[in-house]
Amino acid sequence: MRQFHLRRSYAVNLAIADGIHDLAVNFLNHDGLFLTLTLPGEYRNCSYEQAKTEIGRRWKRVKRKARDRDILLLGMTALELHEDETPHYHIQLYVSPEHRTWVEEQILDAFPNECDRRDEAIKDIHDVDGASRYTTKDHGKPETSLTFIGLRKGIRRRYRGVYEGKDTSALSEWRVTRARQLMKQKTSGGAVLLLLRGFADERLNRLSARHPDFHYAGTDTQKLQTMFLHTLHFRETNTPRASMILKAPKRENTASHSGPVPTCLYKNQEGARAYGLPCECMGFRGQPP
Repeated sequence: MRQFHLRRSYAVNLAIADGIHDLAVNFLNHDGLFLTLTLPGEYRNCSYEQAKTEIGRRWKRVKRKARDRDILLLGMTALELHEDETPHYHIQLYVSPEHRTWVEEQILDAFPNECDRRDEAIKDIHDVDGASRYTTKDHGKPETSLTFIGLRKGIRRRYRGVYEGKDTSALSEWRVTRARQLMKQKTSGGAVLLLLRGFADERLNRLSARHPDFHYAGTDTQKLQTMFLHTLHFRETNTPRASMILKAPKRENTASHSGPVPTCLYKNQEGARAYGLPCECMGFRGQPP
């Protein structure tokens, strides 16, 4: 039973890590970094508790500075032990290209002993599957701590709850249904996390809301991807819905409105047919909406 629960937990961690990579790289266009952070030599002789507190304090300082600058950080951390039982970090970190240099400077400022081995401490992620499996290789060991960056607390419990059909009261029925379908298909991991409202930053979660927040969707491609997500989430029936703008007027009303109605509209107004002279109400103080 313990092995069964470990395998299930391991699969959930990999699925969430894949979702973070999918959203960060394929939607936000962030760079993926693989960090290996250690403490200076003087901490090799202290207790495990002291070393763990110190390395955690340094990494929290990096995250706090990024949060104060409103810089989005996403990823996964694994706190493991060296052979001498000194804890060290393996971190998959995703950051925007414009903030990458600043974030790397803050990391080296918090871990100055890594400056001499910067190329080893900070690497680009080229193989996400290999990086994720390496980060989680010691999963299940009591001294290994695995956490996520930029996700809400309890994301594992929510992910498992939706997948197994348990404890989904925090989400709408539509969200649960669509998210479970994508989980079963093992595709669109980033869309799953959005449908689960799994991010700590609500501006990201609202990309999947009925009235999305486009703070993180500035390009046309990102807006198209958001529309695709809404197609997955909000489709209600297979029956095509007629557009309200292009809907034809009722037959009984056409006879009484045969005058120069188009001359009261802008020539570029949405929904106005382009026939006749391109007239506009240029002389009126109150323009039509």
